[in-house]
Formats: sequence, structure tokens, C-alpha cells
Amino acid sequence: MKNKKRATASPWPSQARRRKHDFDVKRVAIMDTAARLFHERGYKETSLNELATALNVTKPTIYYYFANKEEILRAIKNHCHDEFVRNVVEIRASDRRGIDMIAEAMRRYAKILTSDYGRVVVLIHDRVLTSKGRSAVQDRTTEIDSHLYAIYDKALSDGDIRPVERHVIHYTLFGALNWSPYWYNPHGKIPPDKLAEMQISLLLDGLRVRD
Repeated sequence: MKNKKRATASPWPSQARRRKHDFDVKRVAIMDTAARLFHERGYKETSLNELATALNVTKPTIYYYFANKEEILRAIKNHCHDEFVRNVVEIRASDRRGIDMIAEAMRRYAKILTSDYGRVVVLIHDRVLTSKGRSAVQDRTTEIDSHLYAIYDKALSDGDIRPVERHVIHYTLFGALNWSPYWYNPHGKIPPDKLAEMQISLLLDGLRVRD
């Protein structure tokens, strides 16, 4: 019996897939420009008309991708939260010691904070969102915190850090990092990677167990 010839998968994506790809690319373009404008001008001061002008499109075009300005802001915040969740999940799955996991989580979070998206997350307070929007953002924040608290537990069980309450560890380390967008200039003398290492050293040295 002759073998049936296996059909070759088409190298061209389906029309529906192409449309989905184009839609996602344009949503990201809107988010990128909005993040820059929100950071430069402020969220309340940036209108959808200004965003449309910066993108060289009409205002109704933006409405095709986002219902309103708040939805754009939520999408930016969600993008950062989801990115950091992926990072901490990857870190937790590694065979690092707990304190090295903390350092790596701080390193990756510090990198996010130097981006336009990261600065928007910190500098534009969740209070500008509706109660439903704030609740959705808080759910993602709670998810991040649960992963980080598990990393602190690992570091404590490894005996590498002093027995400090986890919420004190959390708000001291990441609270300090959260201030970076208020004063740090990513185009200044200190590059983002060097800043992250300096912050990690300063903050973690006081937490380490001394021999």
C-alpha cells in the first residue's frame, strides 16, 4: 500500500492570522507612543487627539483598537505586570539560591522601570483608573507579590538573609526601586545596567547574613 503524501504546511499565514498579527502590531504602536506621551506630558494632559497626531492617524482609528484612554493605560500597566510575572516565574524555576533569585528579580524589575512603560506604571498612579480598572491592576500586583514572597521564603530557608519580616523585605527592596523613575535619567552618566547593580549591592548587602 502506497504511503499517502503528507500535505505540506503553507508558509503563508491564514488571512485571519495576518489580520490578528496586524491588529496586535498596531495596538502595540499605539501603546508605545502613548507611554512616551504619558511620561513626557502626563496622563491627564495627553489627549487622544494629540496621540492620534503623534501616530499620524485619525482619532477614530485609535477607537478601533482601544475604547478610551484608560484602556490604553491599563494595557500598558498589564504589559509590564505580565512581563515581570514571566520573569519571576522563570527565576523561581531556576536552581539559584534564594538570595541570588532576589538579586535577579531586582535586576529585571529595575530594567523594566527604565523603559517608558515602566515609568508610566510607577509615575501614573492607579487612582486615575476606574474602580474596576484599579481592581484588575491590583490582582496582577498581588500575583507578582506572591511569587516574590516565595523567593524571600527560599532565601530565608537557605540561611542567606537575616530573619526579617517578608513584607519589610519586600517594601524596602522594591519600594526603593520604585522611586527610580522619579529621579533617574536613563540618558545620563549612569547606564541602566550599572544603576541596577549599584542598587542591588546597596540594598541587599544589609540583608545578607554575615559570616
